[in-house]
Amino acid sequence: MARIRHIKPEFFTDRKLASCGPQAMLLFAGLWCVADREGRLIDAPNFIAGQIFPYDSGSDCDQILEKLATCGMIIRYEVGSEKYIQIVNFLKHQRPNVKETQSIIPEPRGQTKRSLRRCPARSKTVPDTASEEDNNKNRKGDSAEPEPLERIVDIYNQVCPERGLPRCQKLSDGRRKLLTARVSENQGFDWSAYFQRIGASDFLCGRLPGKTWCADFEWAIKSENFLKINEGKYDNRPGAGSGQGLNTVGGVKADTNKYDQLMEVVRGK
Repeated sequence: MARIRHIKPEFFTDRKLASCGPQAMLLFAGLWCVADREGRLIDAPNFIAGQIFPYDSGSDCDQILEKLATCGMIIRYEVGSEKYIQIVNFLKHQRPNVKETQSIIPEPRGQTKRSLRRCPARSKTVPDTASEEDNNKNRKGDSAEPEPLERIVDIYNQVCPERGLPRCQKLSDGRRKLLTARVSENQGFDWSAYFQRIGASDFLCGRLPGKTWCADFEWAIKSENFLKINEGKYDNRPGAGSGQGLNTVGGVKADTNKYDQLMEVVRGK
């Protein structure tokens, strides 16, 4: 979700930033609007390019991000299997609205703290070292905390809309209840791989000729659908051609004459 940010006149005369080139300067300013209140965002070049360069398909966003990282304007880092970006000195130049949602992205470890001052509003005490954080976690118990629900929605919105599925605009009470149930039942679940599996299915993405139905976030987190997707019921089959009557979903051939049968599989009939 884009956010309103401020830009200072000094931005245009910054020699270090200018050395990265005009595209990098534009991308850097755009990152402020994509980042959360702590100046962090998920490192997904295709998603970022779609937000900042929606009409420029020729830009290599990943390469430009690497330029910014080399110049010290951003930090690209990983926590577990997830990749993130921290904008350096973000809170020195930005004053996020106090109503903005608190960051759910972990801060980078082992990086200089000059850029990681916490926002005064809604601030939380964060351990200065990894060992202190680990000690605190041990005092609370060894069980890992469930993945934040909003982060799972962010993963879906990064992966699925570019495959033709609708964005999840809001985590409603009903969706929150469904997602909470799936998270509690599947600790440590790989949500990125799950949504990529959905995005790879011709049937779930509505890529069958002449058909418009496609899955959405709420459909994908319902118990019965969640189980079928993980069992591979909607996977494309080897050698299948879209619209050639060769794809199989739930044991039913996915040709245009049997679309009603496929929909019965989806509805659990």
